[in-house]
Formats: sequence, structure tokens, C-alpha cells
Amino acid sequence: MKKWLLASLGLLLALGLSACGDEPSKEKEEGAKANTTDVKKASASPEADQVAKQAFQAIVDWNVREIYEDYSSKEYQEYLISDKSKDTNFQDLDRQMIHEDDESLVPGEYKQLIDSKDYFFAVYDQFKEKGALDYVLIGSTEYGSSGSGDGTPLTDIYSDNTDMYVYRLELIKEDGKWKLNAYQNWPNFNDWTTKKREARVQEMVKGDNEAVTVLHRGKSFVTDSN
Repeated sequence: MKKWLLASLGLLLALGLSACGDEPSKEKEEGAKANTTDVKKASASPEADQVAKQAFQAIVDWNVREIYEDYSSKEYQEYLISDKSKDTNFQDLDRQMIHEDDESLVPGEYKQLIDSKDYFFAVYDQFKEKGALDYVLIGSTEYGSSGSGDGTPLTDIYSDNTDMYVYRLELIKEDGKWKLNAYQNWPNFNDWTTKKREARVQEMVKGDNEAVTVLHRGKSFVTDSN
């Protein structure tokens, strides 16, 4: 009888410890779900969100013609091929050369990044103050940072995960349509140093600024504050 009681108590104790061990895991899982509640289906400018996605695809896959002809504003087009431009990805090109260059350097890179679901996509709305929307896309690609190799860098390394890259673009409205004002930076923020750019990215990932709309938050970007 005594042996039977001891065995029963031992079994109950083991079950109790097992339940306690599962609790943190469940809490973590529930917390992760709760931490994505700041994600919105669209920003205040859903048309701009769509243009940003399409432009990011051209940038990540690196399609010069699409970046220039399909998405850039007239003023930005002029700048990219002018003597004033510091963008070495376009400085040796003219309109005809760009028009004829219709192949993506790394086709499918953007799709791979999006299909992973582990990426961050958000917009910082400066439209009322400066007439611009600043988008960020952070994720991992098979071939690393896109672009022409020796040209102007298109990305920064994401400070919280060095396997990921930070893509930026800025949209303005031209003749009622959303167009690129920059395809690799945020001119209206004037964040020209790495430290300032990283701080701005962290602000957007944190997502507690009213000007920021988070459109996708993958598992690598879930924090205690969202």
C-alpha cells in the first residue's frame, strides 16, 4: 500500500513539473501572436503601398529600366543621369541604354524574401510636413545585397541580424501618381550617417511612433513593445 502511494505521488509530481515546463513556451507563443497586433493591412495611402512593393521588387531584383522608367519621378530621372548625380549605378548610362536594359540582375530575389515571411515592411508618413512617404524593407536574400556590385550601395546591414539587409525608398506625388524620389535612401530625413540611419530603422521597427505604419512584421522583428 505504501509503495503504491509513493508511486502515485511521484507520478503526480512529474506531471506537475511537466505542466510548469510547458507554461513559458505557451506564454512565449501567445506573446508572439500578441506582438504582431500593430501590423496593418494598409497605410493611409494604400496606392503608395502598392507602388512601394513594386519598386522594392525592381530594386531587390535590380532592374534598372523599371527603377528608372516605371517608378522614378521626372525630376529624379533627370538627376540620376546628370553630372550632379553621385549615384554610380546610373552615372554612365543614358536614357537609351537604360531603356534597352530590361533584364533583372537577380530575378526572383524579392519573391524569395517575401515568401520567407520573415521580413519587415513599414512606412514613415511625412507627407503632410514634407510631401514624402519613406518606406523600409528588411529581409534576407540568397545573393546578398542587390545592385551592380561596384556601384552606389543599395542597402545597409541590419544591425540586429547581420544576415539581413535594409532597403529604403522614398515616394512623392507627381501628377497625382506616387513616384520614386529616391530608391536607396530617405532624402527628407537627411540620415546620412550609419548611426543615424540605424536609429531611424530601429524607430520604425519599434513601431510606437504615430507616423509609422507597420505593414508586415516577421518573427525576427517581434519585440516586447509591439
